Amino acid sequence: MNKQLHVEQLEHRDVPAATVSTPTEAFSWVLINEMRQDPAGFANQLDALRKGTIPSAFGFSKSDPVVADLNRLLQYSSYPGHYGTALKMLRSTAPLGPFGWDDTLANRADLHTAWMKTHAFEHTGVDDPNKWYVAGFPTSYKGGSPDQWGYSGQYSWWGEDIGYTYGLMANSKAAYSAGQFGRVGFQEREAFIDTVSYVLEVNSPDMAHLEQLIAPDGGPPTGHPRFNAVGVNLEFYEGPNEVRDGLGEATISTHRFGFYQPGGSGGFITGVAYKDANGNGKYDAGEGIGATLQFSGPTSFTETLDRISTQGVSSNYVPHGTYQVTATAADGTPLGTQTVDIGNHNGWFEFREFGSATRQATAPTTSPSVTTAVRPTVAWNGVADAVGYQVRLTNSLLTHPP
Repeated sequence: MNKQLHVEQLEHRDVPAATVSTPTEAFSWVLINEMRQDPAGFANQLDALRKGTIPSAFGFSKSDPVVADLNRLLQYSSYPGHYGTALKMLRSTAPLGPFGWDDTLANRADLHTAWMKTHAFEHTGVDDPNKWYVAGFPTSYKGGSPDQWGYSGQYSWWGEDIGYTYGLMANSKAAYSAGQFGRVGFQEREAFIDTVSYVLEVNSPDMAHLEQLIAPDGGPPTGHPRFNAVGVNLEFYEGPNEVRDGLGEATISTHRFGFYQPGGSGGFITGVAYKDANGNGKYDAGEGIGATLQFSGPTSFTETLDRISTQGVSSNYVPHGTYQVTATAADGTPLGTQTVDIGNHNGWFEFREFGSATRQATAPTTSPSVTTAVRPTVAWNGVADAVGYQVRLTNSLLTHPP
């Protein structure tokens, strides 16, 4: 029997975040905003990545197992024709301002996801025994309201997207099991498929999810919803016919949208500070860093981002005008200054600190002749910024010739 030990760095999970709860929720939010800033480019990259005609997109190479899972999503879709419709919609949509992250909306998204686990897959609190239930959860039909919808006038518009996926991550799970990436890397790929499921609408009877994701973040009222803020809740669970190994391959999620514009002017100045540890030029789950942000403009203030509680995400509602944003990483590294314009719409900044492309520390491999009673000593070199390590012990029985 051969025993191989692999050690990977983990983000801290003990303290609940005040702003963004998990690395994958932050990743989903950044991915949505990447789509909004260049809808046509997003459509073109997604289509080319699926077909393998570009080397990489969204931080994934064309050989990444998540690409096979993306095609799996399309293979088992209920409305495959929506794929082309969604790409056409994105290609005809002008660039939009980003969604700011809103804590109230995120809290309501959490509540509604909890509702769907114990009630029906629905937007309303009115239960019906004939409702569609989320696969993998018991059909309890408890009744009652999932949350408060009114928001006490805080938002001019509000909306909601809900969804779940299961049975789609076979390729990424196999790569995880083979040690190609760790738990956070696997869940990032789940978050990618979960978000893309809303964009492509291949399992929805209409295009309403995508329409809300590309709603204007400002401009004059037109009778149609406008949204400038979102809260995302994304959870993982072990779905039907899945191996019960403690790492869920299924997702259930809620997006809550709102249009917040007190006084009729202003917008969210929002963005991320992160360490590009794998060198792919993209914000990946777990790469958010602690930083100090100085905002100078019509209103000036300083914000400190805690790596654990914010995932490197910043979101503040400000009066319209031009702002200078200067960022300094928690370790004192200057990250530069960017100019952001707010004009009754939102504005985006992105500060990137380059780090080591090595994401894993490795432990030694024991001798093939060890016995089942062996108690190996595990040692490894520390990884910068890691706040914990997960030791994965893989047993494999070697068959020797007689």
